[in-house]
Amino acid sequence: MYNFLRPEYFDKFECMGSKCGENCCKDWVVYIDLDTYKNYLNLKESDFKRKLLENIIVTRDDKGNIENIKVKSINNKCYFLDSDGLCDIYKNLGKENMCYTCRVYPRSYSVVNGNIEGCLSPSCIEASKLILKDKNPMKFIASLKDDYIKYVRYDIESKNSNNPLEKYFNKLSLFSIKLMQNRNLSIEDRFITLGLFFDNLEKDITKDSIDKNIFDFEENINMYKNISKDINDGSYYQAYYLSSLLVDLINNKFLENQSYINFMTDIYNHFDFSHTSLDELDDKFNKSKSYYNSFIENKEHILENYVVNTMFLEKFPYSKNSPLSICIEFMLDFIVVKFITVCACGVYRENMNEDIFIKLIQSYYMAIKHEPNLSDRINNYLRENNIDNLASMFFMIKC
Repeated sequence: MYNFLRPEYFDKFECMGSKCGENCCKDWVVYIDLDTYKNYLNLKESDFKRKLLENIIVTRDDKGNIENIKVKSINNKCYFLDSDGLCDIYKNLGKENMCYTCRVYPRSYSVVNGNIEGCLSPSCIEASKLILKDKNPMKFIASLKDDYIKYVRYDIESKNSNNPLEKYFNKLSLFSIKLMQNRNLSIEDRFITLGLFFDNLEKDITKDSIDKNIFDFEENINMYKNISKDINDGSYYQAYYLSSLLVDLINNKFLENQSYINFMTDIYNHFDFSHTSLDELDDKFNKSKSYYNSFIENKEHILENYVVNTMFLEKFPYSKNSPLSICIEFMLDFIVVKFITVCACGVYRENMNEDIFIKLIQSYYMAIKHEPNLSDRINNYLRENNIDNLASMFFMIKC
């Protein structure tokens, strides 16, 4: 038996199948695990087996070892997605013969010090609704699970690690989630506090310093209320760098998710980034912020739920990188989400609503977080412009 920890919403998820407006068999590559591929090779000869193997692409390295296995796509859709939005493999071979990803998605599993953790990915629209809509802070539940998970997103054995971020992962994860759910602070104040906390760890990261920092920050948490007001308005600064980044992402050849492309195109056309001066851009952005401030007033729980779910799903701050660098990378994700939301509020104005907001976050996660080339481009852009530092993050997070 294994301890199984997951958000409370996890057990409520049900796939909509062909009724889903955002079928998960399109707009990205469907990879097949090696065990499933071997199983396909051993199937009895049939017309479907021939069709199956003819439409699977196997890539090998110079030594002939398999690097990856993926399904062919037609018009950005999995070859085996039929006209009714159903899976040919499922219909012909049953659920047990689908690849692991297709069997469990959008569920994701990790193993942390022998315990199983489950989460849902926001890239699924139905999962996003479960994750983001609840106005109460996200709760986690635990129970016993009798079967072990073979394929996991993370397999963390941190207790004996020499890396402090790994060794004290549980303690740092619990503190970070608790901080991001502290509704006495605005979501921006929470991120700035998180940045200051990890900046302290950068200077001294031992068990004693972690314990001391956690105690000090929790005891004096009210000091950080409204801390974002002490930071100069970074909208001009933000509009310049993030609009340039946005243009780069729109023109990126790796961007395939049509919903996200549509959002970005609407934003791009509204702001007319290529032909608008920085002063005009700043004025448009400030008008968008006024719409955003009115819109987000009773919806900050959506951003909080996105952040907490991402922390748990991506095992923040588990990393071999420095404490501050992993925190900056995490802060940037929120900054980009908030930036495109502010821009969207400028586009849709009074018509901006919760459904559009959730759809925007879902399509962003599907387009960006599932495409490592785009994540790398974002990080490289920061480094090239010397804004991969805490001060820059604070300016841009102020928005």
